[in-house]
Amino acid sequence: MNALKASGILWLVGALFGISATVVFRTELVPWVATFIAGLAAVGLGVQFVRGRGTGIEAWSGVLGLAWAALYGVLAVAQVQDPYALLTDVGVGLIGAGAAVAGARSARRAA
Repeated sequence: MNALKASGILWLVGALFGISATVVFRTELVPWVATFIAGLAAVGLGVQFVRGRGTGIEAWSGVLGLAWAALYGVLAVAQVQDPYALLTDVGVGLIGAGAAVAGARSARRAA
């Protein structure tokens, strides 16, 4: 499997976990909307990568990866008193970071 498809699969897995956790557990409006929008962006990017249409959009993987890590980092800090929420946010954040790294690797190989 090439790095582009690996990045796409990781973005789809991250989106699945992120949206699922949002729908099931989040109750506050701002985190709910932010994580849902981030999940939808991850789905869009993941589908493009899996379909092999990554040319020119690999940079967006890095942009989304930074935003994803920042979002889930802030959520982890805000929910530090709940170990389950903390672990969920850290885990979902790491999946997005891994997807961004795989996207960067695919861009490097294409260059």
